[in-house]
Amino acid sequence: MKQQLREMGTVVVRVGGVSLMAVSCALFFGCGGGGTETKNTTTTTTGGSSDTGTNTDPAGNTDDPPETGTTDSKITPSTTVATGTTSKVPASGGTKKVVRVAKIPVPKKLRTTKSPAKMSQFLVKQAKSSLKKKRLDIAIPLYTGLVVARGEGSDEAFVLAQAWVAQGDYVRAVEVLDRFIVNTSDFGKRSRARRVKNNLQQASNPFAKQFRRNRNQTRRYAGMAFKKGRLAFRKKRYADAQLYFRIGAAINPNLVGFLRELGATYDKLGMNKQKIKFYYRYLRRRPFGKNAATIRKALKKTKGLLTPLTISTSMKCQELWINGQKINRVKLPMKNVLVAPGKYRGLCLNYKHNFGMFENSVVRKGKPATLAFRWTVLVNALKGPTGRIALEDARTGKMRNLPLASRMVGVVVPGNNRALKVVLTSLNRSKKVERYIKFQPGQKQVIKW
Repeated sequence: MKQQLREMGTVVVRVGGVSLMAVSCALFFGCGGGGTETKNTTTTTTGGSSDTGTNTDPAGNTDDPPETGTTDSKITPSTTVATGTTSKVPASGGTKKVVRVAKIPVPKKLRTTKSPAKMSQFLVKQAKSSLKKKRLDIAIPLYTGLVVARGEGSDEAFVLAQAWVAQGDYVRAVEVLDRFIVNTSDFGKRSRARRVKNNLQQASNPFAKQFRRNRNQTRRYAGMAFKKGRLAFRKKRYADAQLYFRIGAAINPNLVGFLRELGATYDKLGMNKQKIKFYYRYLRRRPFGKNAATIRKALKKTKGLLTPLTISTSMKCQELWINGQKINRVKLPMKNVLVAPGKYRGLCLNYKHNFGMFENSVVRKGKPATLAFRWTVLVNALKGPTGRIALEDARTGKMRNLPLASRMVGVVVPGNNRALKVVLTSLNRSKKVERYIKFQPGQKQVIKW
């Protein structure tokens, strides 16, 4: 990394390692280095902003994931299109791109009562203060919310890219810069962003750490956006409400209530596709949430939007999790539960039998699906001499020793019902037996010599 920075003309300051702020200085403010720039490309876009931010769910939910810098909605309070024309430049005798910006009027139904800048002003002071104090765990989420409100071509977007560089995440910084380059109407800022992007793509950072949001502060400011959105919704200012909800969702994507509120708001705005999209996302994250029944009722009005899913298990699950949500007081099988199309990941836990099993299912629109936990219980009855059991893992094919402390252990049954390798070994090593056994789901298998 030192060699890469030296080639870029970066001054490396050591404070127990490489100073990321020195890298940020080099990349953004021209303290050294620089990349090449291509000015002969003109891009036309309608802009857009992410309602989910740029982070995966730190709780470990992979179902939605959340939530990794994708643009779910192309609807923004203000949108511009950059159109390029070529004109002669007599002084140089060549040509130069002249970027002219034509503002596209915002649809009437999405016109907010105040400017997006004013509506998001409640984030500015804390965002700037956190960045100054290098509290990136607060600054990055708040600037992400500001970008949702003010646009991906705004100055806040460029600051957000700087924050990601300071965090050491060059990939996310480049993603923000890509959208900034497309959406900014300032030719000079676009050129600067391209230089920074080129530098970032040539650099690498082995010291990058996983980004974690400040839980308390992001919940606080996301909560403020939520309250403002609910107030606007009650006053029937639905354009204001959807903006506040998108800001809040960007600050803290883990608060799935924003998905529900966005669906309801787009319903009031008469934007059916957006309503379905956010209701789907809520149902995937919380298929059995307290508001899931209400959302199902709303979606059932249109035939074919929901798909039946049957969840079953061959042995009792003491705990059941679906897409990261713990399902309480549910008896299996659950037949033909209406769910949103998408990926579902279930976890069946049985502490008595020292067993845990993940199972996946892909639900396609209009095609009934199943999520089945196929497993059984193996009983260690090795006596005279006492022995232990090594069993082939049905998923990986690797052998694993079953715990001696548990006489009964849960075992995953292969989907094709193939036989699994079983090795029996006495504790004094005097006896060893190898077998292949076909386990049946739900039927206990007693192992003897």
